[in-house]
Amino acid sequence: MIEEYMLKQNRPYSVINVCDNLHGKIKKAQVQKLMDNLSAEKKLTCKEFGKAKVYLVDQSQFPEYDAEELATLDKEIEQAKNVAKELTEKSKSLQQSLKNIKTQYTDAELDALLIEKREKTKKMQDRYDSLTSGQCEQVSEDQIDKRQKEVNKYQTEWRRRKRIVKDIISTMAEGMEKKPADLYKLIGLETDEECNAVCP
Repeated sequence: MIEEYMLKQNRPYSVINVCDNLHGKIKKAQVQKLMDNLSAEKKLTCKEFGKAKVYLVDQSQFPEYDAEELATLDKEIEQAKNVAKELTEKSKSLQQSLKNIKTQYTDAELDALLIEKREKTKKMQDRYDSLTSGQCEQVSEDQIDKRQKEVNKYQTEWRRRKRIVKDIISTMAEGMEKKPADLYKLIGLETDEECNAVCP
């Protein structure tokens, strides 16, 4: 059994490796004895590293490969690696697809979402119908111009008052030998920027 296993694996093993790989079917002492016997019979080669022993099947019993055969084997190995890589990537893709499927909506959730979308669509359609049916009050160009002039007036006043306040603060800050920003904080005055206020 040991000889057959070592021939099949054709790689270096210690006694402990063989015992573990055979899942304890043969006791360690018996494995040691069998491997030493096989080594004595030249069926295994034993290499000692201090107290440790490593056994390997005698390679002389295997046929030698020429350079062309080795090149062919290398090519086959490379192809096998590429196939394994493709399969790994495909497996990852399938796992991701499965994960996406699991995180999708349930039938009940889809039904609720569909009802919600239909209600929103109806409200938008009703709004559109109202706008296009002539029921809404029409705004003339004169009214638009009037409102725009009012907006411009308020914008100008906004900027004028803001400029006045900045001038006052700057003058006070200079007299108090403080920075304007410090003075704003001292008197508790908030700027447009702090309030996110934007002139329309």
